[in-house]
Amino acid sequence: MEPVKMEAPFLCGYARTDITPDYPVPLASYGNELKRISTGVLNPIFFTAVALTDPAGQTMLLMSYDISQANQHFTTMLKDHAKETYGLGPEFVHLSGTHTHASVTTNWWLPGWEDVLQGYLSTLFEKAKLVMAEALADRKPAKMFYGETKTEGLNFVRHYVDKTTTPWQSIGDNFGHWDKTHPLEHRKEADPSMRLIRFERTGEDGRKAKDVVLVNWQAHNHISSSSKTTLIAADWAGAFRDAMEERKDCLFAFFQGCAGNLNPKSRIPEENRTLDYAEYGNFLADYATAIYDSLTEAEDVRIRSIRREFTFASNKATPEMLEHAKEVQKAWRESDMSNKIAREAGEPYGITSIYHANAIVRSQDFEPTRTVFINTYAIGEVGWTTCPDEMFDRTGEEIRAASPFKMTFTQGYTDGVEGYLPYAEAYDYGCYEACTTRFARGAAEAMRDQLVEMLKELYQKQHADQR
Repeated sequence: MEPVKMEAPFLCGYARTDITPDYPVPLASYGNELKRISTGVLNPIFFTAVALTDPAGQTMLLMSYDISQANQHFTTMLKDHAKETYGLGPEFVHLSGTHTHASVTTNWWLPGWEDVLQGYLSTLFEKAKLVMAEALADRKPAKMFYGETKTEGLNFVRHYVDKTTTPWQSIGDNFGHWDKTHPLEHRKEADPSMRLIRFERTGEDGRKAKDVVLVNWQAHNHISSSSKTTLIAADWAGAFRDAMEERKDCLFAFFQGCAGNLNPKSRIPEENRTLDYAEYGNFLADYATAIYDSLTEAEDVRIRSIRREFTFASNKATPEMLEHAKEVQKAWRESDMSNKIAREAGEPYGITSIYHANAIVRSQDFEPTRTVFINTYAIGEVGWTTCPDEMFDRTGEEIRAASPFKMTFTQGYTDGVEGYLPYAEAYDYGCYEACTTRFARGAAEAMRDQLVEMLKELYQKQHADQR
């Protein structure tokens, strides 16, 4: 391919701000019935923005924050602000959560905490607007480099299946996956790939400015959290950022991948995970720094984007699942289980915590179909897909395998939250995600195919523009 002639320099800017609340807030995940309220801070959480402008003048904002998932209302507010203030369409404004399970919940409201959470979101919005402006003001001439590595043995458990139960009574991640008393089957090996983009920048004085590094990887960001932990934390994504910035004197942004199902490997024993999340960050930094200076320089840095609607049918629980879920709800109401998962209190099935049971019952109220937005980006030779779901890593692998781009970021947890996106097989072998998802069987494959077609369309557009 002939190098693309540039009319102006490619620009890259970076900014971030601390968004750690200094007052108690409800924490994400493990079911809001557990009412995990923060009591302190393990490590701070941040909102990060990266501003890119290509030689033709097209600007894109890539934003990531240490929240479990991107709140849909908050995302819409930011996109509207970017449109009104900077003239950027929603397809050029990206926001995703790092999926830390030890951060402020922004997608569910706990009774009595509505004002606290609304106040936090209002403050967060004002901070986000400032960070967007700072990233745009920080733009400097840059060269783009990209590459991929494999993090062998680093991903940790996501999917077990208990061979002693019927399929829908299998064990998911949060409910018994370290219990050695059960004969367990591991569903698949993890996707070990990690993708990096590095922008090498030049300051106004002609001297080298700090590199901006974007990383896309897939593993659950919840080493430092559990149903018994109430400390706010960015978890290993924060430790990864700290390690990279210390080693390479760079500016770091993490974009969570497709973390729905992973392998049983880990280099940190379960009993040490809460304390050793920083060690996990260092393990990740080992892989990233090993390829840091040998990444491929991009010859094409033009920015393109496609944003489309995706419509899917809603999932419905089986009568058997619904009956059992109601039994669990009844047992929960009649027992002292306010800070326990159902299994710990004698519930016979590993996945049927009160959180799971409530999700099954709520599924009966899902509308027949639902429509969300999905996005694809092209940053020169790098493709990028996003969806507002917890996509299984197998789906991410399949998207990247079919992508025409030299490297492709695959992301979940963007533009709101719609829950788990299991591939079809998961509905057969049964898992907590497939039992509680609002997506009917086949949605993952349909979304995969639509995202791949959007990538191909972007790729053709890039090459048509070049000709």
